[in-house]
This record gives sequence, structure tokens and C-alpha cells, in this order.
Amino acid sequence: MSGKRRSERNGRVGLARWRLREGDSASAAGRLSEALDLYAVAAYELDGLDRRDGEVAALLVHALAGHGRADLELGNPRRALETLRSALALAEPNSAVHAGVLSCLAYALREAGALDDAVSTFTEVLAIQRKVDRTGATVVGTLNDLSHALRLHGRAQAAERAAREAVELAERIAPGGPAAAIGHHRLRQALDDLGRADEAEAHLTRGITLLLRHAPDAPATADAINRWCEALLAREGPHDALPCIDRHLAVIEPDAPGAPVVGVLRLWRGIGLASLGSDEADTEALREFEAAERVLAGHLDQAGRVAWARVDRAKLLLWHQAANAAEPLLPAARAHFAAAGDEHAEAEAAKLLACTTFERLTANGRGGTVEALSAARRAADGLATAQQYDDAVDLLTRALSAVDVPPCDAETKEAVAITVRARERVLALAGTRHRADAASPAWRSRNRPSG
Repeated sequence: MSGKRRSERNGRVGLARWRLREGDSASAAGRLSEALDLYAVAAYELDGLDRRDGEVAALLVHALAGHGRADLELGNPRRALETLRSALALAEPNSAVHAGVLSCLAYALREAGALDDAVSTFTEVLAIQRKVDRTGATVVGTLNDLSHALRLHGRAQAAERAAREAVELAERIAPGGPAAAIGHHRLRQALDDLGRADEAEAHLTRGITLLLRHAPDAPATADAINRWCEALLAREGPHDALPCIDRHLAVIEPDAPGAPVVGVLRLWRGIGLASLGSDEADTEALREFEAAERVLAGHLDQAGRVAWARVDRAKLLLWHQAANAAEPLLPAARAHFAAAGDEHAEAEAAKLLACTTFERLTANGRGGTVEALSAARRAADGLATAQQYDDAVDLLTRALSAVDVPPCDAETKEAVAITVRARERVLALAGTRHRADAASPAWRSRNRPSG
């Protein structure tokens, strides 16, 4: 290599090294868009240099892998896949670097929904790490990731085995450390899936203690606290559960005011307050749902909980006849559930949206319009699907009673006829359910004539 070419090569390598350091710093600080740009520019600096040069290849792997990781953190797993595959092709086979890139690729496959490929890739990563990692620290992380992928794949028993090995290894390497925290969390999830709630509770408690100590801002901490709040409210009821939630908030929020775990605690505090049934509690619950949404909206991975905060807030507003305020909260929530493939949640949001639309039109004196009748039918469909037949019949009856008699135009007449038929269908469904109830031994026992 001539002196001029070597000088050019060294200059570009030096710039790339600097950009990679800056990219790593930006990524560690959570400035992911900035990191993405720095990794991309570093890769551009190295483009065209001889990839047989070990230093160039290593830096290019660093740039491509960093870019892929940033894409993953920003919620772009499919775009990350191509970048990570390019990095993998340059990494030395069966090395620690190769295993690290392959682990990121497995994570991207999992997030993209390719669960078969993700499980097999995590398994391949483990095989490499068991050979090259003398401490076992990376093995623990991969076992935790594998457990999560196996759970998503519906293989709870295999997920339990992977998580249990991760816990045992982590507690041996660094007792009570961050890796052990994630391990206990993953093991608890697998045991919950298997219906072993009593055994899961011990790992839930241990996991929360360690997660709050080491990673209060982590999504796993929010997930663990979410499960704790759910179990606490179900077991203790709101009167006893709310003081426990308040104590956790008092400890956690001052140190991590914007952490997802704070949003989760406020969300469940709102749910508990709403279940008390008083106007004062409902007013406070609405404030909690708004506070939860503000905190959670700052975290991309908490979009599902933001949607549920809006749904819960809309339900409460609708109960207090504030349909105008409730309705705007629901379209975005419904769109999120649809994009996430959560059909049950999407149906719940759609039902609630139709109810709020109907109530808004009714409150504005337009309860008998074609638009209101259509909204009432959509809401009734959702209520009937949830077997809330009496509410569905009541809604359709109210919609029909608001129509001028006789209807003055053909469009309204047709809408009325469709709505009447919808009401008859719901009544038939309700009658079928009541007949099924009456045929059951439990119903006959409850309704046996005295004497």
C-alpha cells in the first residue's frame, strides 16, 4: 500500500473510531436517533476500504451492529435485520463478537414475529457463548432472552427451564445482580404461564426487589410491578391494595419520576380508585389515568399501556356522561390495538368508541339521526359479543325512541328498520342465554320455589 493510500486509510479509520465512540455514548445516554446517524456515518467512512483488513472489518462490524441495535431500540426490527445480517457476514465465525451480533439478530427476529427463527438463533448463540465466555455472564443474558422467545412461542415448560438455568447461573456469578433480577422476572413469567402461581410469587418478589435496585427505568421493572399490582388488587381489594401502591410510589417516584414503573403504578392506582365507586374517587382516578399517560407516553415500549390508560379514562368519562371528552381518546387506542394484533382489546376500544359517539350525539340532540342509529348498532354488537345483552337492548331501545315518528325520510326509515332487526337479534340471543341458564342445575337450585 502506497504512503498516500495508507494515510487516507488511517484518516478514515480514525474518523470512524471517533464517530463510533460518540455513537456508543449517545446510545448509552438514550439519544438513539443521534446514535443511529453516528453509526451510519462511521460505516460510510469505512465503505470502500479493504474488508480483509482486520481493523477495518472489526470497526465496520461495530458500526453495523450499533446501527442495528439502535434500530431495534427505536422499534424498527425489520430494518435492523438487514443491517445485522451484513454485520454477521463480516464477524469472525464462532467468536464472541459473532455471538454478540447473532444475539442482536435473534432479538430482531423475535421482535419481528419470526419466533421459530428467533428460538433457533438464540440456541445457536448459546452454543457459541458456552465455549468462548469463561465467566458465563453472556450466557445468562441469552438464556433470559431465549426464555422470553420460548414463552412467546407458547413453549412455557422450555421457557421455565431456560429461565431457571439463568437464575441459578446468575446467582452463582453475581448474587443479587442485574442479570439475576431479569432471571427471576423471566422465571416468574414462565411459572405464571404454567399456572404455578404460588411458586411464581416468590420469584416475583425477589425480581421486583432486584429490579428496583438495579434498573428502576427498565421495561422489565414496569412489567414486574404491573403483575404485582394486578395480583394485589385481585387478592386484597382496592381498600387494602391502594395504600401499598401509594407506599411504592412514595419510594420510587422521587428517584425515577419519569420511569415506566411510575406510570404503571399510577395506572393501577387509577384502576383501584375507579373501582371504589364514589364521585371523589372517580375524580382522583381520572387524574391518575392522565398522569400515567403522560409518564408512559415518553417510552416507545409502553404504547400498549398508554392505550389502556386512555380506554380506562374514557370509560370513566362515559360513566359520568362526558362523552365529548371521552370520544377523542379512543381512535388512537383502537389503532394501536389493531396494529399490535390484539383483537380482544381492539373490540373493547371499538365498542367503547361507538358508545361514546352515540352518547355524544344524543347529548347534542341528534340521538335519532342515521349516524346515531349506526353508532348504537356498532356499540350493541360489541356489547352482545361481550354477552352484555341487557345493555345492548337498552342502548338500541334508547336509539329508536329518539327517532321522530314516523321517520321523515327514506334513509332514516331504512336505518330504523335495520336497528329494529338488530334489537330483535339481541333479544333472541338474550333469550337463548336465559334458556341455557334455566336449564342448568345451578339456576334451578337458585330459583326453586320455597315450600
